[in-house]
Amino acid sequence: MTLKKNDNKKIKLTVSNIEEYPIFCFRYLTSNKDYCFKYFKNDVELSKAKVIILDEIMKYQHKSWLELGKESKKRGFETISFAQLKFSPSGLNLSNDTKLIIIRINNQNWRLIGYKSDNFKSVLHVIGFDFNYSAYKH
Repeated sequence: MTLKKNDNKKIKLTVSNIEEYPIFCFRYLTSNKDYCFKYFKNDVELSKAKVIILDEIMKYQHKSWLELGKESKKRGFETISFAQLKFSPSGLNLSNDTKLIIIRINNQNWRLIGYKSDNFKSVLHVIGFDFNYSAYKH
């Protein structure tokens, strides 16, 4: 991408000089009922959960990945390896040493689990949720 300044000089923009903000994608969300929206037993619980998750995602989108990385794991994120996870994403093959991003949500009671895209560094592919501390060893 190229921009022109007022004096017609061109500035080339690269990923390294643009702040990257999280973009959440649910394409590879697991179909395992314990780690996706099927976890909720009725429509009322499901609706409440979706509101909580959307609120949290909207908060995270106001901070860059760089800012989030500087935060504590309670307010930013932590990482685990894919080998530690007890479920698999749908339609995405990951190696055991792939780093996953863990974001605490719902007053730190739930975990959003994602994989940062190789091709689009801002995109976090949400592959599942840990609603009851059973998705990996805590």
